[in-house]
Amino acid sequence: NELKESGIVDPNKIKVVRVNLPNIDPKKKFLLGVVETIVSILLFFGLSGYIKWVNYNNLYYFLLLEMIFIVGEIILKKAIDLLMPKFAVYSLGAFTIIASIISFVIALLVAPNVSINSTFSLIMFFIIFLITRAFIKTLIINRLFMRPRKNKPVL
Repeated sequence: NELKESGIVDPNKIKVVRVNLPNIDPKKKFLLGVVETIVSILLFFGLSGYIKWVNYNNLYYFLLLEMIFIVGEIILKKAIDLLMPKFAVYSLGAFTIIASIISFVIALLVAPNVSINSTFSLIMFFIIFLITRAFIKTLIINRLFMRPRKNKPVL
């Protein structure tokens, strides 16, 4: 409507594209959320064994850092989905990276008795974590939602 009113563009050449998002079964959506949370917990803990990016006095403090990050990330993603659904669609899911960064920073600031070893190892850990988690999530989504069709034999 704005383009038509401005007179810059010919109204006959304007095309509207609608994106119909797939209707996902709530059970599968919940299952995906649970699996994604479990993968995040295991990956966070596992990568921290290979990349020494943080010092902590007790394992409890590290687990607290991990839970603050994961819960904060889930809350931020859901808030963006509910409050700004157009932004979520327009960004094609890129807002999840912003939510991850914000929740990671908040977790590092809030978690007690946790200190960062080096900035480089922190950044490397976070990049490897995000890429690996996205790859595993893609594999899981393909396995759960994209089942191949069985071809019926033609008689």
